[in-house]
Amino acid sequence: MLLSYMKKLFKLALNSDGFSLAEVMVAAGLVGVVGLGAMQLVGQINSVSSRSRVLNDTMNFSSSLGRYIYGPKACDEFRGKTFTSAYTNITLDEWKYEGKSPIGTGETFGALTLSSLRAKLDTTVGLPKITVSGVELTKTMLLIDIGLTAANKTSNSFYNIPVLADASGIVRYCGEMKDSVEICNSMLGVFDAATGQCKVAEACQVRGAYKLISCVPSSYGCSPTYGLTTDNPLTGATNCPTGSVASQTGVQTWNHSVSCGKKCTATIVNTAQWYTCLECP
Repeated sequence: MLLSYMKKLFKLALNSDGFSLAEVMVAAGLVGVVGLGAMQLVGQINSVSSRSRVLNDTMNFSSSLGRYIYGPKACDEFRGKTFTSAYTNITLDEWKYEGKSPIGTGETFGALTLSSLRAKLDTTVGLPKITVSGVELTKTMLLIDIGLTAANKTSNSFYNIPVLADASGIVRYCGEMKDSVEICNSMLGVFDAATGQCKVAEACQVRGAYKLISCVPSSYGCSPTYGLTTDNPLTGATNCPTGSVASQTGVQTWNHSVSCGKKCTATIVNTAQWYTCLECP
C-alpha cells in the first residue's frame, strides 16, 4: 500500500510541473516512517546477533570447562589441596582457554568475564567414611561454582566432583567414588573387613593408570559424561607396562538417550572402568 502510493507520487512528479506543499509534506512523512522502521529493524537484528554471540561464547566456554573439570588433569590439581565447607576462590593452573593460563576470577574472554571461580567441600553430617591405611576418609563432593558475566548479566554453573577427603579437608582421591575394597584392591593391598583396614605392600610402585569407556549399542557413540578413553602416560596406550599388574579401581555405569530417527529414541548403556598399574616385589 505504502509503496504503491509512493510510486503514484513519483509518476505525478514526472508528469506535472512539481509537487504541491501538501504532497511534499506527505512524501516526507512517508520517507520518515520507512527510515524509522528500517533503523529499528537494523537495531533489532544487531541486538539478536549480539545475544547470539554471547550465548555461543558462553556455551563454548562452559563446554570446554566441563570437559576439563571432569577430566584427569583437574583432579591432579585438586588432589592434595585443602578445602572447607565455605566457598573459597581457586585457580585452574593447568587449564588453557583461548591461549590463557592459569585461569581465575576476573579473567576475560571477549564479551565474557569470569566473575567467580570457587570451590568448597560438602561436609554434610552423616556422610559415609572409610579407612585406608589407618586414615579415615569421607566420601563427599567437591562443589565448584562458576560465574560468567556478559552485558551486565551473570549466570552461574555448578559442578560436583566425587572425592575422598580426610578430616583436615585435604582431597586424597578424586574423580570417582570408591569403597574400601576398591581402594585397597587398586593398591594391591589386603582388606580386612572386620577391622575396616587395608594393608598395602609399601614396596609397590605405581606405573600409571588408565580408563576405558564402552557402551552398548556402540553405533551411536558413548556418552562424554566421564570423558574419553584415557591413555596411560607411561605407555601411551590403555594398558600397563611390562612387569606391572592392572588393578581395577572402580566401575561406573550410566544411561543416556539419543535420537535414532523420527519418533525414535535409543537408550545407550555406558560403562567406565578405571585401572591402576602397580608393580610389587
